[in-house]
Amino acid sequence: MENRHYPRIRLSMGVELIRRGRHIGSAVTQDISLGGLALLLDKPILIPNDIVLLKVWIHGVLQTLRGFVIYTLENKSGIMLIGMSKEATRAYFNFLRDMNIPLRMVLDKASHQ
Repeated sequence: MENRHYPRIRLSMGVELIRRGRHIGSAVTQDISLGGLALLLDKPILIPNDIVLLKVWIHGVLQTLRGFVIYTLENKSGIMLIGMSKEATRAYFNFLRDMNIPLRMVLDKASHQ
């Protein structure tokens, strides 16, 4: 069961996955949100409760996002974004904003819960 706090955006982006400093595979996003990503994988390579790095191109710059694996089911995994650098956080936030997602409304809603 998913417990999303932010709206999903259907978007297909290539992602390189790294765990403990080693490249473990590639994935494609099924959807993204301010709080995380749903990834489609060829095989289940992500382990729930693990932390992974996700290399993704945002506005022509390779960014490293950090995520916590929430679940893995067959060929899909849910990732909650956590503890990213200020640069990566800013790039990701701006990327979503540039897609005309009403982030202010989303952030206001989350802060009042």
